[in-house]
Amino acid sequence: MLEQSSEQEPDFMSEIDVDSSQALLALAEVDEVYQEAVALFYLEDCSYKEISAILDIPLGTVKSRIARGIAQLKDILQQSIGTERLGSPVGERVS
Repeated sequence: MLEQSSEQEPDFMSEIDVDSSQALLALAEVDEVYQEAVALFYLEDCSYKEISAILDIPLGTVKSRIARGIAQLKDILQQSIGTERLGSPVGERVS
């Protein structure tokens, strides 16, 4: 039970007003090194231990890749939402 609760990441989509299709598009913009771990955790519902075995990387690396990937994903989504409100096309990022 402790292992399960320690593997729960916050639901980042509830913090930002986006739908799943926007999140998937944004995931494609996340650095490749983080994409797999984030996708396995959130889309495939794999545990940290399972991701570690699948990607053949240490458990700590899995945790850091998920955390960094989610941070990038949040930034991308927030920029996308900001540009949508300003009338820019979806997916176009403001530098």
